[in-house]
Amino acid sequence: MEVYDQQGKLLEEYDLEKGYLKEEIRIVHHDAVEGAPEQGHYETVQEYPGGGKDVKWVVDEPGVEARAAWSEERTVNVYVPYTAEELAARERDRQAVAEEMCRQAAVAEVQTALIAAQINTLAVDDVTALRWRMLYPEWAPDAAYKTGEKVRRGDRLYRCLQGHTSQTGWEPEAAASLWTEVCESHAGTAEDPIPYSGNMALESGKFYSQGGVTYRCTRDTGNPVYNPLAELVGLYVEAA
Repeated sequence: MEVYDQQGKLLEEYDLEKGYLKEEIRIVHHDAVEGAPEQGHYETVQEYPGGGKDVKWVVDEPGVEARAAWSEERTVNVYVPYTAEELAARERDRQAVAEEMCRQAAVAEVQTALIAAQINTLAVDDVTALRWRMLYPEWAPDAAYKTGEKVRRGDRLYRCLQGHTSQTGWEPEAAASLWTEVCESHAGTAEDPIPYSGNMALESGKFYSQGGVTYRCTRDTGNPVYNPLAELVGLYVEAA
């Protein structure tokens, strides 16, 4: 794309932070062109024993058709520098946008912090809690957790079973006595077994699934268990 300055000079570089482009129709003048004949020479293509030969014309310089001076209208891109006042106004606008973005980010952070601080005070069912799971605070070590509080660990949601101060090694997925995973609601029937991923209390008579296999619980575990269901066959479950 060709860009010219306001005096009609072709520009190789221009700064769109300090100016803008606009289209203008300009009259472009062309000088007369002096005609010139084509220049070339013949080259031998083939010679014959009895005499004679084939030749071809090789063009060295193409001919130029004579043409009188002419003018034409062309739409060109013209670079227009901003004035000092315009530059100052643009800078004010940039600062205003940056400040508004910072304000919105701060508001979002405050809202997230307030939600995280208050969400465990809301009495909601598991289906709602799972839908809101990204709003719950992420589990952290050295934090005091109360019975019933929920925390997020990755994309999973857990409920505290007994109050404690957390520490490394007591992550929800590794501390079955402290946490239980909040799972999607399932009937626990043979047709709709409860997905089991460990850290879950089993109820007698309900069906659970793991690794493509369905199991029926034969007696309550009382407390959450962490072992794979295949290891609990004969103790708490049987293959359905």
